[in-house]
Amino acid sequence: MQENVSLIKEINDLRRELKIARTQIHDLEAAIKQNMKKEKGGVYPDIYAVMLKAPNAMIENEMDEKNKIIDMQKLEIRKLRHELETGSRPSSSSRLPPMQPVESYA
Repeated sequence: MQENVSLIKEINDLRRELKIARTQIHDLEAAIKQNMKKEKGGVYPDIYAVMLKAPNAMIENEMDEKNKIIDMQKLEIRKLRHELETGSRPSSSSRLPPMQPVESYA
């Protein structure tokens, strides 16, 4: 029974992914047609040949974003290491209240 439920859930997840992929393909096709209209004066080349090139540009953009995130994280790590080495830490402005002893329920 549990296996059936997990299989149904997986099928639904795959259907969702397929729907998203189809939507992305539709959006890419529309964007490519629009770009080709501007460039070629209405003459459409093989749309699928152009689409094969589109994912590479998307992957490059994603890689650029991820590299920027990595660089920012490296910078933050350097900053934190420097703070540890110099011993300069921000001081806390207030103190926490003292802890109350835990009563045993035995």
